[in-house]
Amino acid sequence: MLLLTLIGCQTPRTEPAPSQLFEPGPAAQMDFWHALPDRPLTTHDEAFHGLLLLFTDTSPATYDERVARMKELKLLDRGFNAPPNQAVDRGTVAVAICRGLKIRGGLVMSLTGATPRYAVRELRVLGLLPAISSPNQTLSGAEFVSVVGAVQDYQTGDPSRIPASVMPSEVTQRDVPNEKP
Repeated sequence: MLLLTLIGCQTPRTEPAPSQLFEPGPAAQMDFWHALPDRPLTTHDEAFHGLLLLFTDTSPATYDERVARMKELKLLDRGFNAPPNQAVDRGTVAVAICRGLKIRGGLVMSLTGATPRYAVRELRVLGLLPAISSPNQTLSGAEFVSVVGAVQDYQTGDPSRIPASVMPSEVTQRDVPNEKP
């Protein structure tokens, strides 16, 4: 029974993505975003690379440098130390997104800061994470790409809420409402 408990509680690991996907430059970034949906699990390395591209447009060359940059930006806690090929959980991603977008959340989150539980809840309310999500669930590559797309839409606003009378060439960033209906 103890053996089953120990084996069953391990976080999944997967083969790392090809290193050429993490190279600098627009072509490698495009290859990264196109390859990620085919991955059964998103690793910490892939998630941090994607989140840094989302929030800073650049990502360091190695996993250790990415973790250091995420900590520098306060997207990760100082004590974070998971291996690169371990599957990332929704709580870790949600905390990084809440901190990156400066989402204060409800009463508990505004008092305690972004914790995995409340960050996931807040992002579910905002429609940035799937409605059925828990902090310990992993993300497939396709789910991670979907979350990043939702975050980009959140950052730029919701163009579907602009009145039809406004021509596309007349739309400015301030015209695009950001709140969800």
